[in-house]
Amino acid sequence: MLAGALLVAALPVLHAQEASAAVALGGTFHALTPSRILDTRSGSPLGPGTTLNVPIAGQGGVPATSVSAVVLNVTATNTTAPGFLTVYPAGVALPLASNLNWVAGQTVAKLVTVGLGSAGAVSAYNPRGSADIIFDVAGYYSTPDVSPGPDGLFNPLVPARLLDTRIGIGAPVAKLTAGQILDLQVTGRGGVPASGVSAVVLNVTATSTTTLGFLTVFPTGVARPNASNLNFNAGETIPNRVMVGVGTGGMVSIFNPAGTTDVIADVNGWFTDATPGGTGSWFTPVTPARILDSRIGTGGIALPWGPNAERVVGVAGLGGVPAMTDPNPPTAVVANVTVTNTTAAGTLTAWPDTAAKPPTSDVNWPQGGTVPNPTIV
Repeated sequence: MLAGALLVAALPVLHAQEASAAVALGGTFHALTPSRILDTRSGSPLGPGTTLNVPIAGQGGVPATSVSAVVLNVTATNTTAPGFLTVYPAGVALPLASNLNWVAGQTVAKLVTVGLGSAGAVSAYNPRGSADIIFDVAGYYSTPDVSPGPDGLFNPLVPARLLDTRIGIGAPVAKLTAGQILDLQVTGRGGVPASGVSAVVLNVTATSTTTLGFLTVFPTGVARPNASNLNFNAGETIPNRVMVGVGTGGMVSIFNPAGTTDVIADVNGWFTDATPGGTGSWFTPVTPARILDSRIGTGGIALPWGPNAERVVGVAGLGGVPAMTDPNPPTAVVANVTVTNTTAAGTLTAWPDTAAKPPTSDVNWPQGGTVPNPTIV
């Protein structure tokens, strides 16, 4: 990695728990075919210093009750100034955290996992300029009284590459062309079981892009939804986390509407289906909290990452994440990782401490870029 500051905001937590346990700490995940539930382009953009409260429960396939959190792909477009967006449960104090960062004129999309707040809503705060905001819902976490398992339990993986069209991993060596849909086999690969899988967590990267465009990732076999996961400019390399249901034959589909682009997909976890005996981790949302900021020493690190630098970042016991000595210790964390003050184009890889560093990436950036990406690790 090349020199730059690093920020990490801890978001929800996953706790080890057997599916048959009498008391669960959190909920289980239910993937949805992506559905658009907010698009301010048909109304008014979000102005400077403005908070928008967005009802989520009962929309886009999300149940009206018994939902603890929602997974959204959030897009900012028509941006008029450099800025960021903070998405958090409605009714709580605005946290010191961000989910999306952009420069004027940029369209950027990021996956956001956020607890539902007052009246089943989430809030989105824009500090400066104006921006249109789009929400595509990808799934939700139910409360344990409604869905005690065995479906929707999370199993983390050390990241593994399932697709790289540049070198022929998972598909022939060829860019996705305009209008093309690529069906990617995900079950039985990269540590994902061949069966018993309802959804996977992928880091999807577009690179060598030839035009302004986007990618849509969805379960194979369903109608292509009116939603997007990544947005990019010509010549840009950009990733985004994707939580997507597994479709026909254990595959997911990737659609490219315009131009040509190479696509990379790394898997770093999967969710159980309703097959009896499935085990994994429950999910507990927390209000976003910053646990690392190397610009100011938050998290005990006060220096930028230099080239090829590796550092251990403490997570358990910080920002609402239980300690490893807790009776129900965490097994994984959902974190929004941001790089800034970057001196050259580069990549960042996050992985479980003590495991070998995988040949994958989580964040990609250009020189001078400030780029976030959600990570489940």
